[in-house]
Amino acid sequence: MRLPDLGRLAKRKNGPEVSREEALGAQPVRNPAITWEVQDNGRVLLQVPMAVKPWMRLFRLLVTTPDHRMVELDEVGSDVWQWCDGEATVRDLVKRLAREHQLNPREAEVSLTQFLQTLAKRRFLGLRLTISAARGEAMGAAAANTDNGGSRTGRGGKRKRA
Repeated sequence: MRLPDLGRLAKRKNGPEVSREEALGAQPVRNPAITWEVQDNGRVLLQVPMAVKPWMRLFRLLVTTPDHRMVELDEVGSDVWQWCDGEATVRDLVKRLAREHQLNPREAEVSLTQFLQTLAKRRFLGLRLTISAARGEAMGAAAANTDNGGSRTGRGGKRKRA
């Protein structure tokens, strides 16, 4: 009896692999659905709309529930949020973070990229990548090769064994 290939069932990454240089050249862009304000203490308060699940619609008929949640960023997070204007690159933000908070560049890069990844995962912001034409063509060709979910097919559509 053959055991199933559990590796194929693992969750695949969405999108192409991005090099470090491409990631540092990305421009963080705030989600326009999120409203925000700078409080008196200098911290940023985000008002994030909540997704309404189908079962919550019924629940909302009986009980009032909030349609948004509030997220308060700390001092450094507030600075980074304000700097994410869609024009500055991650590299620019790393330099500015290191300069304004007296961090060495590597420390600033690691903490900033983790913070931006967290914000992106929560869909608070997105990252606009600038990719060269040659790299874009290579990624398009790679995507075309994996249209079958990564499987390689031969004649008759049968899957080849590697």
